[in-house]
Amino acid sequence: MDFKKSLSKQEETEEIKPIDDPFLITWDSPTDPKNPKNWPYSRRWIQLVIVSVFALLGPMASSMVAPCLDQIAERFHIENSTEKALILSIYLLVFAISPMISAPLSEIFGRRILLQTGNVIFIVFNMACGLAKTKAQMYIFRFLAGFGSATPMGLGSGTISDLFTPEERGRAVAVMSLAPLLGPTIGPVISGFIADYTTYKWIFWSTTIFSGFVFALSIPFLAETYPKTLLGRKARKLNKKENTLKFHTEWRLEHIPQHKLVTPALMRPLKMLTTQPVVILCAGYMAIQYGILYLVLTTYPVLWTHEYHQRPSIAGLHYIAPGLGLISGSQASGVFIDKTFRFLKNRNDGKMAPEFRVPVILLGTIFFPAGLFVYGWTAKYHTHWIGPDIGAAMFNVGLMLGWRGIQTYLIDTFIIYAASSTAVACCVRSLAAFGFPLFGQTLYDHLGYGWGNSLLGFIVLGSSIITCSVLWFGGKKLRAMSNMVVFKDE
Repeated sequence: MDFKKSLSKQEETEEIKPIDDPFLITWDSPTDPKNPKNWPYSRRWIQLVIVSVFALLGPMASSMVAPCLDQIAERFHIENSTEKALILSIYLLVFAISPMISAPLSEIFGRRILLQTGNVIFIVFNMACGLAKTKAQMYIFRFLAGFGSATPMGLGSGTISDLFTPEERGRAVAVMSLAPLLGPTIGPVISGFIADYTTYKWIFWSTTIFSGFVFALSIPFLAETYPKTLLGRKARKLNKKENTLKFHTEWRLEHIPQHKLVTPALMRPLKMLTTQPVVILCAGYMAIQYGILYLVLTTYPVLWTHEYHQRPSIAGLHYIAPGLGLISGSQASGVFIDKTFRFLKNRNDGKMAPEFRVPVILLGTIFFPAGLFVYGWTAKYHTHWIGPDIGAAMFNVGLMLGWRGIQTYLIDTFIIYAASSTAVACCVRSLAAFGFPLFGQTLYDHLGYGWGNSLLGFIVLGSSIITCSVLWFGGKKLRAMSNMVVFKDE
């Protein structure tokens, strides 16, 4: 057990350390097959795909109601436009709360139990939405269903940190970050036909059936990946076998009752939100982009049904355009981010730095505003329908590029606390996704599609330039000011 070989130079919390403590429980060797980073490649990707599908369900269910809002409003006698928008937005509000709880708890109890528990909560209350008799019941059930479905939003980055080395994370983040962004574009395509040919209740029942199927798959195939949990189990097993309390991990948490760890863990994301400049900056960047995404997606049906006079089922097909943008951006950035990371690392004498993720964010800064400009002005002048769709695809390419860089930056910086850091970003961006759609239609009513989307484009451009500049030129200084950053500069 006396080795000095880090699985990644910077990930000190996972090193095999040459110390004389014979009771320290760590990985048996740098190639220990029980270490999730050493699992077969196929097994690691199975874990990632299952978690990604869990992460897809919530955002997909959130946006599926958009084409059916008129039908739901008529059923529950909702006439106020804000109350109507709340059917969609209240789901996103809880996205700001759930990851702040599930992510730190996963750093105590492990990833698997939190993911599956969240999915069960979603299944129960999403089904209840289809059975709701009053608008109050609908609001409450949507809130609770959102709470369960948002659990993977805070655990995805942590799972990537568990399974992949820094050199491998680009592609993994490509898949994981695609899921919560692709969900809002897939949902309305499906629900547009539901709105035309059946009742809104099938929105909830169809997603419940699909979620139940995914949960069934997770029982035999989803494994625990969190190193603290796995090594803690190993220490407790040896203590029980030897009837002693001497065996311990480097975190020395085995002998502390788990309930005493809950409060400090729950406070960690809040502490990051209030004391960590890196997290605050990244969360603000993601909030602006996610808020604008949901503003556009929730007003998308209005453009096609009211301005282009298309049926809901046909209007829903236009969500394919932003979906294609997300997929294209995911594929492009997955390759680009890993190649630029390796190139910059080699130029830096083999030393890595989270700032090597910034170039992909800068690339997104070009596509996102440009796409909003194209979308806005082609919609204003009622060009052929392909015009707004091209713009929507473009800004989603930019969104995916920027998100990829930010998410990987946080994973590289906080490593074992990656789940908590991205939970903060998820919280802030979800608040933006809740708030932005509430004034989206008002924005277009006053400024029109042209200047309305141009304003959004300028906001994205300014915030992106500020974020890239601060991270590239000041990221090292910001990390040095923090006592929560796990990454250590060489």
